[in-house]
Amino acid sequence: MKLIVTDSLIKPSSLQREYPELKELVCASNEKPSFIVLVDPDHAAVRLCADGSVSLGISTAENIRIAVDSPFECKIMPLAYFADNDGNLYADMICEGMSLEYSGLAPAAALCDISLPQNAVPGEYTVRISLFSSHGLRKETKRDECSLKLKIKECKLPEPMESGFFTDIWQQPSNIARTFGVELFGSEHFELLDKLMQKLSELNQKSLTVMVSDCPWRGWGCYLLKEHKANLFEYSIVKTIRKEDGSFDYDFSALDEYIRLGEKHGIDGDITLYGLLGIWKMPFFESDTPDWTEAIAVRCLDEKSEAYFYLHDKEDISAYIKALFSHLKDKGLWERVRIGADEPADPQAFAASAKALWGIEPSVKLKIAVNKPEIVKALGDMAHTIAYSFACAATNSEKKGERKLWYVCNEPVRPNTNLNNTLLETALLPLLNLKFGCDGFLRWASTCWNDTPLTDIRFNVNSLPAGDTCLLYPAKKGGFAESLRFRALVCGIRLHEAFKRIDEDKARALLAALLNADEGIELPDKTNMTADIKVFREIYDKFLDYLSGGVS
Repeated sequence: MKLIVTDSLIKPSSLQREYPELKELVCASNEKPSFIVLVDPDHAAVRLCADGSVSLGISTAENIRIAVDSPFECKIMPLAYFADNDGNLYADMICEGMSLEYSGLAPAAALCDISLPQNAVPGEYTVRISLFSSHGLRKETKRDECSLKLKIKECKLPEPMESGFFTDIWQQPSNIARTFGVELFGSEHFELLDKLMQKLSELNQKSLTVMVSDCPWRGWGCYLLKEHKANLFEYSIVKTIRKEDGSFDYDFSALDEYIRLGEKHGIDGDITLYGLLGIWKMPFFESDTPDWTEAIAVRCLDEKSEAYFYLHDKEDISAYIKALFSHLKDKGLWERVRIGADEPADPQAFAASAKALWGIEPSVKLKIAVNKPEIVKALGDMAHTIAYSFACAATNSEKKGERKLWYVCNEPVRPNTNLNNTLLETALLPLLNLKFGCDGFLRWASTCWNDTPLTDIRFNVNSLPAGDTCLLYPAKKGGFAESLRFRALVCGIRLHEAFKRIDEDKARALLAALLNADEGIELPDKTNMTADIKVFREIYDKFLDYLSGGVS
């Protein structure tokens, strides 16, 4: 039974048994240095416990325990594996305060976080890692041990929230309510959303995703799935009632609370309203066709009949939109409001819908995610914010409107943030902003879970790659568990901001080494990113020296 300590940007998987050993861990004085501990029990099942914990599983698997002797506090957290669409296992979910059983198909794995105090003295320290094993309640035996050098440098990395990096990770509130079994936009739901906002703020999240009509993506076709079941329908945050006298009443209280929570956690950029523009069309989706340019689905309770219906008449839909806009203006929020549209396919139909909104309010500002060059050409002048797909961003250097973002979703294959993508390429994604001339990064899902988010995150093989739909997991204690991919993205955002704080020529040289920027970016299968962890760490070491002013 062998103990291996490896880099925290190396993702353990069932495809790999040999991993590079980490001998030295270099960090800034305000980082949380981390490393991964692997135990290869030669394909046998084992149960992994963190230091000091005890757990006897229902199986007869051998108990193994990892202990870390560090000059600073160290938290040891087992890593849960998930299957990709090909059935390969990848470690991803960080499980705090838990013990996990491993089948032997992949190494037992744990992420170790070292917490440096504010007054940590720069210098070199030794961290010792030990592996113990036992059966049942029998005495433990030390099976292996190793050590690594912790080198703290006299510099500080900027925190993500200190960054000018504009992060737009979409939120799916309805999915969270369903997964945790709480009332949609009830008090318990908002407690969870508070935790979500806090977690997203670690990525310097700046945008709020707000549904103002039902199912604008038509559930991403979840009702068509025959395996890996999921309910991905998102519902409006606004309640609408038609009173007995025929007038309408609109309840915006949940919208106000959602915006307040965002502001509480520094999410004070745009408020993007989805469900008014660019509504998706899906086969076999049952709905009435309203007298409007878009299939807007505004659910309304009719007090007279006590039945729910969806607004159909043009006048009623227009009145709803006017009331929504007026409320946001009255709250002093209008300058932040953007009407969102996701990958519109028909420029003419889209332009007609946008014109209808401008007829209601001429100052409406649009935010469009585009994935085809012809759509960029047709719609670019209409938007205040454009989010380009990776392919469009790599070939389009022009900035239109107030903000230019770029995004990954279920494509490209690389670079991306899916389960089978390397953590290094995820960490390097924010640095592509510097190459693309973008202001920030968009990702379509943070918590868009299927029905089994703690055991199997796959959808049907032909649509969404495993991991595409989430960066966080539902924690058993009621909050959100991070993924290794989430951690890698935080690392990349800090790097992005720090690059802007060192000498421009040095930054350019380091960026070229990391991204092979001098050679450009090849599509679709290659990104020319340096995929060697050893090279990355050598560059990172030099980068920290530049940041501290220790290297000329």
